[in-house]
Amino acid sequence: MRARQVWVEAAISLLGLGLLWIIVRYADAVVCPPSAACRSDYLGAVALACLVGVVIVSWFHPFVAAGAAVAGAGAALAAGRTEAAPGWAYVVLCGYALLVGILAYAWRGRPGRIGGPRAAVPGRFTVPRFTLATAASGALLALALATLVFGAVRQSRSTGTDPSAPVTMAAPVYDTAVWVLFFTAVLLAIVGLAVAARTLDRRREWRRLARTPQPETPVWYASAHRALYAGDPEPGDAPFAGVSLDLAGTVPLILYGRPEPGALCAVVLDDGTHVRRLRTPPRDTVWTATPAATE
Repeated sequence: MRARQVWVEAAISLLGLGLLWIIVRYADAVVCPPSAACRSDYLGAVALACLVGVVIVSWFHPFVAAGAAVAGAGAALAAGRTEAAPGWAYVVLCGYALLVGILAYAWRGRPGRIGGPRAAVPGRFTVPRFTLATAASGALLALALATLVFGAVRQSRSTGTDPSAPVTMAAPVYDTAVWVLFFTAVLLAIVGLAVAARTLDRRREWRRLARTPQPETPVWYASAHRALYAGDPEPGDAPFAGVSLDLAGTVPLILYGRPEPGALCAVVLDDGTHVRRLRTPPRDTVWTATPAATE
């Protein structure tokens, strides 16, 4: 994640926390309209859970965060809080959802600027199928479903008649813990979906690298810097990415994949094909070696 994107994400999170404070201030676990029986404010729970989810998942999956922001804005508008909350709060909430969606679209993956003709990656490598993130996403979604079912069962058991209430105004007994359970279930579902979506994106990236032609780029790897330099570097050139390889010295390589930080790329060494995810290039590092002297 680039430094500018980190600052924007931090601003998004702070704005989301501000909206959370507004909704919490005017929200309640139980709604008691003057002309109807009391009921649990499930839409308010959805709105709060979605905004908390946006603050969390926007750091690693902007598209799920955008969906959660839209769902949270819709739930807040449908909750009927316009009489309590100021009107500008809903305008800011809708604008927040639109902003998160625009940023998710702007930060989608794009082809790198550096890259030669496309070619299939030589050799073979294993595409991971089941990872720790896969297990984590499944556990979060299962926990969300279990929490939702437990809340529904508890709600059905706690709904009854208050013995102290007059006979003509029998009031249902509401368990506010059900509201908390519903909020927790929605939040766990959002985080689980974000982890699952990120896992699927990574798996598609591995399959794309293995099955489709990739940009073929000549690069130089400097083990002292753990960095890659594009083309024929000259003294003073900065690296375009960082990576760790089991090589010593300064070695010419052919890089397969998008030559930019964050991309999944492959290189062919003497012991086979190695797949690495490129990192942000190290700071204050420039090309100083002479290629002819290090071959």
